[in-house]
Amino acid sequence: MLKQSEIATIILVAGISLAASFFIANLIINPGERSQDVLSVQQIDDAFPEIEQDIIFPEDSLNPTQQVTIGGDRPDTPFQQSDD
Repeated sequence: MLKQSEIATIILVAGISLAASFFIANLIINPGERSQDVLSVQQIDDAFPEIEQDIIFPEDSLNPTQQVTIGGDRPDTPFQQSDD
């Protein structure tokens, strides 16, 4: 078991170590002046501008929803023999 004087010595050494580390850390990491100039930005507006529809969907553009047939009419059976 520790004596009362040993406990007091440990607390004293811990307190001195704490104070010394605090002052040494403040010397090393000097915060100095804590103000800094920053750039200003424009405020973001939540309204969208009105967009003309012919810019996005021109009248002369291709319509991707139309059905496309490639190769014309094909017979129902793929290997149909001709009557030659």
